[in-house]
Amino acid sequence: MKARYAVVLVIVMSLAGACGGIAPTPTPVALLAETPPALPSVVDTPASVQNPGSGNHSGGTIAGQSTTPPVALIATPAVTPTETADPNAQPIWQVETLLVAPGEPGRLYALLKDSSGPLWAFPASSVRLMISDDFAVTWVPFPGGLPVSASCMVNVNLDYATPDGLYASTCQGLYVWDPQGNIWAKRSDRLTNVVAVAYGQPNSVWAAAQGDGVIHSSDAGRTWQDASTDLVTFGGMANLGIDPRDNSTLYGIIRPQYAGSYLRRGTPDGVWQTMPTPLDNATIETGMTVDGGTGALYVTTQVPPPGLWRSLNPNTADVAGVQWELVHNFGPDTQVSLLASGWSPQGLAIYANIFPLTPLTGGGASVGNPVLHRSPDGGQTWEPLATP
Repeated sequence: MKARYAVVLVIVMSLAGACGGIAPTPTPVALLAETPPALPSVVDTPASVQNPGSGNHSGGTIAGQSTTPPVALIATPAVTPTETADPNAQPIWQVETLLVAPGEPGRLYALLKDSSGPLWAFPASSVRLMISDDFAVTWVPFPGGLPVSASCMVNVNLDYATPDGLYASTCQGLYVWDPQGNIWAKRSDRLTNVVAVAYGQPNSVWAAAQGDGVIHSSDAGRTWQDASTDLVTFGGMANLGIDPRDNSTLYGIIRPQYAGSYLRRGTPDGVWQTMPTPLDNATIETGMTVDGGTGALYVTTQVPPPGLWRSLNPNTADVAGVQWELVHNFGPDTQVSLLASGWSPQGLAIYANIFPLTPLTGGGASVGNPVLHRSPDGGQTWEPLATP
């Protein structure tokens, strides 16, 4: 069977907007597992936007964008003033990043944290890197550990053509795992939030720069040049990935701020366009994944009820011609952020964090801790997985 390749997504707490055309929608089968009680996550909630995607307003937005504001997600304190935190309490682990290497099954890598919100904005006191070689049945710590202290970790990404080809974004710069020397080696002082390596071209590395913009390296991350021509953002890129079939199309999601599309498409020469998103520019999450076998692009919307959407032509020459179809309706009181995709016995496995929402009397909702889920059949049905 042909191996599938995955493009990984960074998790970001929600605030976004989007745009795009709609295609026929197959009947979804909602299969949400019960989620255990959890302390709510803290989410900033500007009045006009809501999503861990990214934001865009001036220039580059596509006509017909939705003006309906998304559900406001309200932060609820984890400990009330009359309660005392248990100093012996175990951390509640959340998956920050999930990576799926090629193979049947390919190795899974999970970066976990004991905090809410993306690590680039909310450093965690405890972070661990786990691996699984049996399709997430069992997990063990990555033998090389972390390159820096937990509070300095930002993200991990993967060169999918290299076994254990890990890149680590940290507060001290970019590190690369050396499988021969079994050591993390510092590659650059440049601060990055997300890294994407061109498949089979290890010297061609793209990254979301800390702060704002996209940068490109032609020497495996040692030196960098700006690659943000015509890129419209408000506070930087939240996610970045490459179509591994030919390395000619990049996809990105910017951080949220105003209404409009947060989805971007780039070329190898660093020129960017704003892409349409589902439901006439509905709010999307910052999670996305590309099916390495077909090039299909998957995103999730946040407009209630949240849905998993797929574009079979995300790299069409005319960006306005990008079409979307609904794959799965997750039902009410949930928020879904995609993590990765890869091999499954049934075809394509898709991984996501599903956050339970609790409606509040005064409006909006509190956000619970995410539960890791996997769809073994391309998004049609979903099952919970134990947190690594």
